[in-house]
Order: sequence, then C-alpha cells, then structure tokens
Amino acid sequence: LGVVTAPFLTGVLTVSLGWRSTYALMAVPGLVAGVWALFLRVEGDVEEPSRSHGVSRRRIAASFAVLCLAMMMGGMAYRGQTLVLPAWFSERIQFLIEAVDSLGWLPRTGSALFAATTLTSVSYLAGAVGQVVGGRLADRHDLRRLYLLFHGCSLPLMFLLGFLSDLPLLLCALGYAFFAFGMQPIENSLVSALTPPRLRSTGYGLKFILTFGIGAAAVPLVGNWEQAGGLGSVFPRLAVFIAMLLLLATGLWAMTRRMDLRNG
Repeated sequence: LGVVTAPFLTGVLTVSLGWRSTYALMAVPGLVAGVWALFLRVEGDVEEPSRSHGVSRRRIAASFAVLCLAMMMGGMAYRGQTLVLPAWFSERIQFLIEAVDSLGWLPRTGSALFAATTLTSVSYLAGAVGQVVGGRLADRHDLRRLYLLFHGCSLPLMFLLGFLSDLPLLLCALGYAFFAFGMQPIENSLVSALTPPRLRSTGYGLKFILTFGIGAAAVPLVGNWEQAGGLGSVFPRLAVFIAMLLLLATGLWAMTRRMDLRNG
C-alpha cells in the first residue's frame, strides 16, 4: 500500500508545495518507522526441517548464488521502470491530463505531473493485488515454477510498454505491475528456502543489496538510453534483464531439482 500511494502523494505534494518540501515530508514516515522498530520484540528462530534431500551444502550455496544473480537482474528491471514510468505516462497518456486540465485547478505542467503520478499509483494497485495472489500461490505450489511463470509473464509486458499509448499502455502497465510485484513473495520464499535459519537475515540482506543497491545502477543506464533513443527505448532494453533472469531461474530449477522448494 505504501508503494501504491507514494506516487499519488508525491504528485499532490510536489504540485502543492514543491519538490524540496516533498522530500522533507517523505522523510517523516521513515523516521517514525525507525523509532517504532527500536521497541519491537522479535522471537527466536524456529527450527525447520531440511529441504536438501541429500544435496550438498556446496550445491545449495551455488544455487543461492544463482538466485542472487537473478535477483540482481530483476532489481535492474524493476528500478529502471520505476524511474521512467511516470514520465512515460505523462508523455503517452493524454486522456487523464486533459481531464485534469479541463478542471482548471492546475497549470498544464501541474496537470501532467498529477495525472502521471495518479496513473502510476493505479498501476501499482494491480501490483498490490499481485502480491497477495503471489503469496497465496507460494504457499501451495513449487516456488521455482512460480518464479519462472511470473517473470515469464512480465517479460512481454515490459517490452510492450515502450510501444503503446493511452488506455492500452495503462492496461499493459497494470499487467506488468501484477506479475512484477506478485513475484516478490515468491522470491522471498526462495531466499528462505535456500538459506539455513542461522543465515536467514544475511540472505535477505544480500537480496536487498542486490535488488535496491546494485539495482540502482539502472539510474545512469536509463539516463543514457533515454538520451540516445527516448523514453520508449528504455522498456525493451529493460526486458533484456528479465530475459537473463529467466535463463538464471531455469538454471536454478535444474540445480535444485532434488530439493522440495515449497512453503510449509
């Protein structure tokens, strides 16, 4: 819900107060959450049965390394699309901009910003639904198949984002968000399945370094691609990262075929 509401709130605050005040206000929830976390009580680890079925620790470590590479590719694709999607909406979806502009509330540039951030929040709402669906599926089915399925569905949608406009673009963005966000509980479950309890926190630390840290390398890449070929050229190039992720996920499936990678 935070991801869903953030673009809309950012648009409202930026149009109303300017971007500097928006940054200052957006810092407050993080500060509150940090203080609140200091007072949380965390229980100890629960012993879990082994899922390896005779698979060596070296093989499990190698499988986790492959998953790390896949998560890095996913982080590049995810971070890249979050950078350009609002701007792409403001460039290619005119119906909401015209509707907001007709009300006379905002100048033309403000109408474009408000419409683009609102549409981004709408598309991410489909991602919130996808996370619930992905989480329920992850509790019932093989995680490797689901990981391949969700990323496989997101690949053509990412590619098509760069060629559509108006309502087809919005529908494509809704579909992409559903699968891109829906795979996150599946991916988190894979991290859990491939790390022993004593290294679980380390495993998740690596995941977030790769997806948000190294994934931030998408920022200069997207900037260069946008200058060279426009915003539309960014999405097909980001789709290449998802294609590489699918190859890695296929290799992960082969490496862990003797393991029962299901929740519960």
